[in-house]
Amino acid sequence: MRKLIYVILMSLCLIACQKNFDELADTDHREVTFTFNTSGYLDSILMPTAGGSYAVGGPDTIDSDHAIRMVGYCYNQNNELVKKQTSFGDLQHNIELKFNHLDRNIEYHFLFLADVVTFNTETDYYELWFHLLTDKLDDFYIVSYDGYDEPAYNVLLSAVLDVTPLNQTVKITMNQKTYNGYCILTNLDDMSAIDYSALYYQTYKIIDMSGISRVLHNNHKTLNGESELVYPLTISYADKSTTLKIVNKFGETQQTGTVRINNENCRPFVARINCATIELTEVTLY
Repeated sequence: MRKLIYVILMSLCLIACQKNFDELADTDHREVTFTFNTSGYLDSILMPTAGGSYAVGGPDTIDSDHAIRMVGYCYNQNNELVKKQTSFGDLQHNIELKFNHLDRNIEYHFLFLADVVTFNTETDYYELWFHLLTDKLDDFYIVSYDGYDEPAYNVLLSAVLDVTPLNQTVKITMNQKTYNGYCILTNLDDMSAIDYSALYYQTYKIIDMSGISRVLHNNHKTLNGESELVYPLTISYADKSTTLKIVNKFGETQQTGTVRINNENCRPFVARINCATIELTEVTLY
């Protein structure tokens, strides 16, 4: 057995030392490099402006506590995970992911996801969008438990494509998978407190954006004479509508109702809700 191992090792050494050895000609190993221009990743975010208005267009920079996280997944023809690469960057410089030691005879399925993460230390970070069951592309799903105060930092983008590695560089265009909006809760003058909740998908498949489980996101506000309240939301493309539950409190009594905000094209929005009657009075799509 030892003699056989010795012969194999010597053979490998001889092959490696051949003067005419050509990695391209003598092996099937190839690589592919993907580049991402991140400069427009926050452009579709709806942001408040002076005078109580709203406009589409996120910030041009992100602060030093945050970073763009780019994750690439490479799957074989059986949709099984072969390689994963992760890189971090900002909105001013391209991000690059390189996948090497791939087979030139295989067309691989690539999935890319971009979001904003918060750094705890130089090596540790908190993400908003968690990637789960990634070993099989068909099982891959996303879950989110919370959101950032800054709406632009809740963004999620993705891209999917098939590539045969030939030592080439491929530019990737990412597509939005989230949209944001603001619910303006009005006519609160006579209330002592209000509970307000939004129902939308917390878990969904990333390939076809099919929802898995919806969760009611609960909020409570003790009122001190406020007449309006702004409720910001970031929702994934798995939801084409959002249902709000309103519970108005007047001391020991309360009034409960729901409103539905339809948004088939997943556009940024501002919705005004009359809480005295619990009715949707106006929706502006951007």
